[in-house]
Amino acid sequence: MRIFKHLCVLTLTIILMIGLSGCMNFFKGVEVPIAEHLREKYGIEFTGFTSDLSSGDVVHCYPVGGDPDTDNVRVYTTKHKGSERTFQDTYFNIIIRKDVEAEVYAACEGLPLPMKVYFTGTSYFDNIWDGTKTYADLKQWINEGNSKGLDVTIAIPMDGTDNVEKEEYANQVFDRIEKSGHSGLVHICFFPNEAFEKVTRSLTDRNNLASQYKDEYAIFSNSIN
Repeated sequence: MRIFKHLCVLTLTIILMIGLSGCMNFFKGVEVPIAEHLREKYGIEFTGFTSDLSSGDVVHCYPVGGDPDTDNVRVYTTKHKGSERTFQDTYFNIIIRKDVEAEVYAACEGLPLPMKVYFTGTSYFDNIWDGTKTYADLKQWINEGNSKGLDVTIAIPMDGTDNVEKEEYANQVFDRIEKSGHSGLVHICFFPNEAFEKVTRSLTDRNNLASQYKDEYAIFSNSIN
């Protein structure tokens, strides 16, 4: 029985080592092509390249001078036999996020409570969406019948635990955003006033605050098309 257990452990170890070796070989083979591709596509340098072992052919990086957390870029790359390597990445979300957020702020202008809006889109974009394209180009493309999720998270301060009151206010925000023509998944997160001041773009920070103030934290979501 002990011999069998040792054999199982050894087999699993060998499988794991082979898998890690394959991932490392993949990463070494695509890091330079990905860096060159991003430089040519966006006209800027990227750094911090790491391989995502849980997501197959995905490499993470971020623009030089950016934040590894909030400016994280995922690059998906494939190469089929007899064809050139293809790339899709998420950096265009970072290019357009200020415009997306400004659109939501404008839609909610006049509502009594302050808010913090963060664009959280994670869509992959192919080569046509490069450094020359803008949010206006994407909106036109969407209006032509194409689809991209312009997801946002909105933080709003509201002390107390009355979720009925919070839901009523969230519905006002949803209604404003829908009338503006914005489409995507909208998360509205209510934090107590003290916590709201600490909310940042970092998802990790927001989750930690939600856990810390869980008795007063509430979230409402709506998919707006």
